[in-house]
Amino acid sequence: MWNLWEYYSRSLCGELPNKERQLKSESTVNWIGRSLASNNKPFSELNWFVQANSLRNLIAHNGARIDSGRTESQFKKASLAFDNLDTFSDGYLTLESSHVAELKVKIESFIRETTNYIVSE
Repeated sequence: MWNLWEYYSRSLCGELPNKERQLKSESTVNWIGRSLASNNKPFSELNWFVQANSLRNLIAHNGARIDSGRTESQFKKASLAFDNLDTFSDGYLTLESSHVAELKVKIESFIRETTNYIVSE
């Protein structure tokens, strides 16, 4: 689901008049936020997506395991986006259906918010 949001968002930003290049160390979420801002387009849930991106990174880059200072800080950040985010005793995330449902709702809201950002000629 997150990958589809990234694809949609990248495509959207590619169609905007003011093109922003993604910086080498910049997350996709921050680049999308910067791209939309440079085109005076709102991204009302930017802070939530920045926090949620930490959960995405934990899953994609650490197999959903919290096992170091870096992953602990990502977990704390992700916990700001998702209520009751927790881990099992072995350090793996306990991802609940409510977390997935919240992500789906946020993506749907983003798509509704950005639907008219590109006007066909």
